[in-house]
Amino acid sequence: MNAVDLGEDLIVAKITSSTGPYRIPITQSDLAIGRLKKEPSYIDCSSIFTVESRLVIKVIGKLSEKALVKVKEELKSIFDLK
Repeated sequence: MNAVDLGEDLIVAKITSSTGPYRIPITQSDLAIGRLKKEPSYIDCSSIFTVESRLVIKVIGKLSEKALVKVKEELKSIFDLK
């Protein structure tokens, strides 16, 4: 999947410890950067948004490329994209 240039914005997602619709389970091995507080945790694909990078005080984590593919597939499903 091709990357989109968002300029100075970042795409961020909510991480939660509770299951639910549109949530993808992740473990520590799914992070390229950072540490999870609880395992498993879940990426909430219904809570994706952008934020200006200058407003970010601290990076908590970053998904591995493999885990990011799972999130992208879920988003494609949610929005009925091909």
